[in-house]
Amino acid sequence: MATHSDTFIRVRLHFDYPPPALVGCRMCWLLVDLNTCRVVADLESIIREKFDFSRRSILNLFVEDYYLPHTESIYVLRDNDSVRWATLAGSQRHVFVFLLLFCNPPVVSKKHNSDSHCSLRKKKKKIGKQY
Repeated sequence: MATHSDTFIRVRLHFDYPPPALVGCRMCWLLVDLNTCRVVADLESIIREKFDFSRRSILNLFVEDYYLPHTESIYVLRDNDSVRWATLAGSQRHVFVFLLLFCNPPVVSKKHNSDSHCSLRKKKKKIGKQY
């Protein structure tokens, strides 16, 4: 039989800005049920719901200033970890998305990749001739 400590972990939440549900407070404890959270994205959803964040908000979790990918297993977190919940603003958001794409480029078949590369070259040549 699983003990209480095997199915739950306690994490410290640190918010960059106070969440809508906790005006004036940027830190709190959260008890995470490992049976309902499989990946980091599940934890993000629970935090969004509990603290009244908008679905459209781009929010990211960090442990010791290291980004927690949305698809990573929840077991990357341990009991008593400090999790920082960061909100990215305008230009930071674009840099972050660029870094995610650069570090994890989409998988494209070789045939498709070479075709799109050739078509981009043709477009560039056409644009150059217009000027």
